[in-house]
Amino acid sequence: MEDAKKKMETDLAALADKAEPFTRHIDVDDGRFLALGDMPKRINDYLTETGQSPIKDKGQMIRTILESLVMKYRTVMEAIEDASGNKIEVLHIVGGGIQNELLCQFTANALGKKVITGPIEATASGNILMQARATGQIKSLEQAREIVRNSFELKEYEPQDVSLWDKQYDKVCKL
Repeated sequence: MEDAKKKMETDLAALADKAEPFTRHIDVDDGRFLALGDMPKRINDYLTETGQSPIKDKGQMIRTILESLVMKYRTVMEAIEDASGNKIEVLHIVGGGIQNELLCQFTANALGKKVITGPIEATASGNILMQARATGQIKSLEQAREIVRNSFELKEYEPQDVSLWDKQYDKVCKL
């Protein structure tokens, strides 16, 4: 069953990767997207209400969702950098979402930053490492980070086509 699910996810990502980029945009924070239900219909209703054409193609739908998500990531990243006064050079992403490699690459592209992913089971490993630190088995946060780097497969995504993503982000900001 897990193999069938992984294959379906891979197939959907391939459809999204082949779809035309930047054809539409949704506000992923719109309240209608919070509840369970027919999400493609809700997305198409949103598109119609905002003067955009509805989507019939599954790959195009997925690509629109992924692109819209990463544009929101960029908005949030810029707000964090502005509030903290610090520029973030590398984004670390952990948890199950890292299995969507297209989303991870889009994130690097939209942010114009290197993205490092892993581990998938970040909550459990973080809990164990903090318990080890509390009991003195690990002396520092840096030592815990080194254990993670040496114990889990991490993947790096370098930004691509940054100027294209910057132009699209500017368009999104004007909406």
